[in-house]
Amino acid sequence: EALTDLARSGRGAVIAFFHMGLKGGLVTRALKEQVYREVTSLPGIRNAASAREALIRRAELVQQTGAVLARGGAVLVAGDGLHGTDGVVYPFHGRRVTFYRGGAHLAVTHHAALVPVLQEARCDGRVRVEFLPPLFPLSHGSETSRVDELLDRYVQVVTAHWPRILPAKGWNHLRRWWAASAPLEG
Repeated sequence: EALTDLARSGRGAVIAFFHMGLKGGLVTRALKEQVYREVTSLPGIRNAASAREALIRRAELVQQTGAVLARGGAVLVAGDGLHGTDGVVYPFHGRRVTFYRGGAHLAVTHHAALVPVLQEARCDGRVRVEFLPPLFPLSHGSETSRVDELLDRYVQVVTAHWPRILPAKGWNHLRRWWAASAPLEG
């Protein structure tokens, strides 16, 4: 209901998944049919021929997703992941995990809400997606401090819900994620 209210108000939403494993077209279609007229995602940049090309492609994607938010649409992002360069390392259930500022930055710069998402793959093959209450950026402080504060709140929500997130991940995805994180000790 909070997501529907957000859409009716015309305010954009950055919908942040913990990994992007189960996002797919199903969530995008459901959001378009039931909540938002315009939904897009901010994918990672892979297979760029050079660092310069990756930077250009990232800038174009950020501009496109910003335009969607400005029109009151929704942008799907990964709140953490194995890719990206603008990450903050947080302690996370005995590991060090990198969370990226991209979603929080989009929310702050476009006055959008950051909406954490839980997803769960069920044994019967169905996927359950739960949109948590929106997190709104602070209205005061520097852009950097507002982005970091919003990211901190997102990480707190994800950390609190971690046991419910785990079943949504495939074994290979978890193995790569676990290998990319580091133990807190040492």
